[in-house]
Amino acid sequence: MKLAKTILACVAALALVCTMAVSALADSKTATYAVSTNFAECTVGDTITVTVVASADDDKLASGKAPLTYDSAKLEVVSVSAANENVEAEAVNAGTVNAGFMFQDSIAASSTTLYTVTFKAIAEGTANLSIGSNYAIDDDDDVYVVVVSAASVVINAEEEDTKAEEPDTKAEEPDTKAEEPDTTKAAEADDTTKAADADDTTAVVPTSKVVPSEQGTEAQKDTPKTGSDASMAIAAGLVVLAGAAYVATKKSK
Repeated sequence: MKLAKTILACVAALALVCTMAVSALADSKTATYAVSTNFAECTVGDTITVTVVASADDDKLASGKAPLTYDSAKLEVVSVSAANENVEAEAVNAGTVNAGFMFQDSIAASSTTLYTVTFKAIAEGTANLSIGSNYAIDDDDDVYVVVVSAASVVINAEEEDTKAEEPDTKAEEPDTKAEEPDTTKAAEADDTTKAADADDTTAVVPTSKVVPSEQGTEAQKDTPKTGSDASMAIAAGLVVLAGAAYVATKKSK
């Protein structure tokens, strides 16, 4: 009997807890952190801008934490810019941009930009961006249930320059310019030949005076006779013969 009462008490307590939990969930408020990019697709080397926006289903969102997480193997932070003085955002390490906010007056139910981050795409693939460990509180210090809206960007490989290199079809013009003869050397060779011929054909001027000595006779015999020497010899012979004929004629008379 006592056991049955104990079981019934436990079931009743559990039912009460569940009812309270359902009631609490029904009364809970929701805040959203949304991540968006200016490009859904880009190329390695391009820069993209990522924006983080906060919103709530009422007008009482006052403070919170909304760090951005990203793929550091594909994206590199270039700069971080907070939307206003109520927001602090800073890239503290690869893969995370820490960010928090605290408004003096609660923000409107519509969305408000918290901060922007500029990235450079450094590797191809799909880079995911989301919100890390977070929270959101209203101006009554009630906690919101946070919903995260993530984003991603497809990074393509760097485009190659596929333009074919135009072949150099310009034919090399043949060098048709004839080599000019070296007239200087030819002239020098010609002069040398003429000088050699002149040396070979130089006539030795005969000496008409007969030297009555054997040495002079031998010298005369050794001297080569040219055509002029022969003519003179013939003429001299004729003169001698004429003289001899004249003498013979005188004697016969």
